Amino acid sequence: MESNFTKLSEQTSVLLGLAKGMLLNVARMTPSGIEMIFESSDSRTEIRFVPNVYTVERVIVDAVNALTIRVRVKKFQLKASGNGAPTMTQVFDEQVELPLSTWLGEDYL
Repeated sequence: MESNFTKLSEQTSVLLGLAKGMLLNVARMTPSGIEMIFESSDSRTEIRFVPNVYTVERVIVDAVNALTIRVRVKKFQLKASGNGAPTMTQVFDEQVELPLSTWLGEDYL
């Protein structure tokens, strides 16, 4: 479990690090999870924390391993268009899935 936690921790740190030094403009809870939007003068980073539950015909088979949080990070380049309105070009879209078992003291995987 320790190696799994370490690997997921490193992946998550890299993703969250994309917003380092940027201004948090939006932080809200949505019906699908938590969304945070960071912006600088020339880029925008969107971070979403979305819970997932894996089921078989709506039945959770393995509660510890079926519950996960997906961390998704999108990064956009911001540019002014001819009419002055900003345009966004997506330059990055990555996600990591964190099983609940990652934080438990026993290896359930």
